[in-house]
Amino acid sequence: MCFSERPGRLEVVAAKKGGRGGARPGSGRPRILEDPVSYRLDLERDDYDALRLMAQETGTSAQGIVRQAITAYLIPYFEKRRRQKRRRGRKTT
Repeated sequence: MCFSERPGRLEVVAAKKGGRGGARPGSGRPRILEDPVSYRLDLERDDYDALRLMAQETGTSAQGIVRQAITAYLIPYFEKRRRQKRRRGRKTT
């Protein structure tokens, strides 16, 4: 950080960076999700404690367990809808 004096004013001016440093393509932690969306969820304390215990015992994150549970719950729902659409699409003669 540098200071620049102008008549009657003192300004803080960001120091100019050299050619080194900064983000490098491909560096950093790999993404877990392709197109993440944040969603806030309220849980009962007992459910939260059980979730954290399960995460600790299985060596995974609580977020990972919640994502797996949501996926496991949604797959049958959408499979059922897909079957219903197929049945509606068939012609009865």
